[in-house]
Amino acid sequence: MQKIDVQSKHGKYPILIEEGIFKQAGNWIRRWMPSSQLAIITDTNVGELYLEQLQADLKQAGLGFVDAFIIKAGEESKNLQTIETIYHWLLEKGHDRSSGIIALGGGVVGDMSGFVASTFMRGIPFVQVPTSLLAQVDSSVGGKVGVNVREGKNLIGSFYAPKGVIIDPSVLMSLPMRQFRNGIAEVVKTGAILDANLLKQVALLRDEAELRPAWGKVIARCCELKAMVVSQDEEEHGLRKILNFGHSFGHGIEQYTEYKKYAHGEAVAIGMILAAQIGQELGITESGVEEELTALLTQFHLPVQSIPIPTEEWLAAMKKDKKKSRGLLHLVAVKAMGQAVVRPVKYGIIEDFLKGVAE
Repeated sequence: MQKIDVQSKHGKYPILIEEGIFKQAGNWIRRWMPSSQLAIITDTNVGELYLEQLQADLKQAGLGFVDAFIIKAGEESKNLQTIETIYHWLLEKGHDRSSGIIALGGGVVGDMSGFVASTFMRGIPFVQVPTSLLAQVDSSVGGKVGVNVREGKNLIGSFYAPKGVIIDPSVLMSLPMRQFRNGIAEVVKTGAILDANLLKQVALLRDEAELRPAWGKVIARCCELKAMVVSQDEEEHGLRKILNFGHSFGHGIEQYTEYKKYAHGEAVAIGMILAAQIGQELGITESGVEEELTALLTQFHLPVQSIPIPTEEWLAAMKKDKKKSRGLLHLVAVKAMGQAVVRPVKYGIIEDFLKGVAE
């Protein structure tokens, strides 16, 4: 088993990575949350596959009072209406400040569960049990929790660390190929901003089938890199901003298409290419970065071509993005593979670039 520690203002918490550790989840959860009552939050897809198994394991570990709330799978559920429904359900089930929450699922479930935990009774403990590649390499690590509103993605949220993260790469065997590729986009992002060697290793794997046997090492390296960043800058005052590479453009794509056409990783893949293009126009990104990113993303069947979005709508979405302040967008650009920088950019420059993209 590999153990990676993340430093947080709430204390240090571990990420545990091991094939088969899902079957031991109950023992770890009992150690982290010896609560009289626990609640699992999952979705319709993951719940069908793993909920009964986790409940049985928790019971075997001596945690017999475990309720489960199942949300409809998909980004459309990640809203305040669903959150309020969960609050009422927790109260009806008699949960209080001694309770704990288990997030069983991908990024949507993890973000929502963490947000509920951070606000219910002014904060109760929670544990992440991520079941998607995207959640295992990115969203379950770092304590970012939140929900979407109609104005944009993740605009309502907080920083709230879990008690621990349990990552079992073997659960990815049940992941649909599209969702597996969705996670690969975040792997590419992590390598592009922090570790060129990770990208070289991934590039040697010709397709998803060859990546699967190597996913344990890939997941662990991504977690190590993100843990290093968030331990230094938990609340995104400086260094952590580099983790948003491709996300400002990607979130605009997701919002314009109402979260229905593109999965998060697919939108981020396009966003990374756009960030490389504008980075090169601004003299930040070295020649060849866009081509290298395009080749790698295409290798894993991720989209790289932007879609026609009216400039005013795209710009309006980006102006509501969290990665802005004082009328400037904090553009995350890759100078060279493995080297990210953050530059404040005027929206007039972004507008001119988007007009060029739309042509």
